[in-house]
Amino acid sequence: MKKQLFQVTCFLYFLLTITQQINAQQKIGEMNPNQCSQSSTTREYFVKQGKFQTTNEIIPPGCFAQLITELNGDDSVAAVFLNRTQMRGCIDANYPYPGGDEEKIGYQIVSKMENDTFKVRVCQSVEGSLKEFCGKIIIRFVMREYWNEEETLCVLSIEKLGEF
Repeated sequence: MKKQLFQVTCFLYFLLTITQQINAQQKIGEMNPNQCSQSSTTREYFVKQGKFQTTNEIIPPGCFAQLITELNGDDSVAAVFLNRTQMRGCIDANYPYPGGDEEKIGYQIVSKMENDTFKVRVCQSVEGSLKEFCGKIIIRFVMREYWNEEETLCVLSIEKLGEF
């Protein structure tokens, strides 16, 4: 009997904890709805001479290279912060392409789609007979939320939507 009472008590405590977590998440959502979804990215970036730029700088090719599927089949990066969060975004990073040598990366805007979406061909020079490896990705410029203890920032980012 004591064992069953203990099990019921543990189960009720578990339900109470889960309910409190769900209520807390709902309150956060109510207090801070996705403020970045309302933000326009149109003024945050533009295309000049076939390259993406922000108002301050050219977006390094390594930022786009992070989104391509690797030669070994790894396809694990869905989005890249371009501007500053609390630390450096890809534009200000010491290594915009941590997976390799950014000097060997180039990209070409294939076409503009709607809603800040583009088809982009990203190529990397590689050793051996292959010489060059390219990925054809569909990207979208978005303002993503970045939460820290003091505030929620809207950070210009690129998301990989797929490949073509």
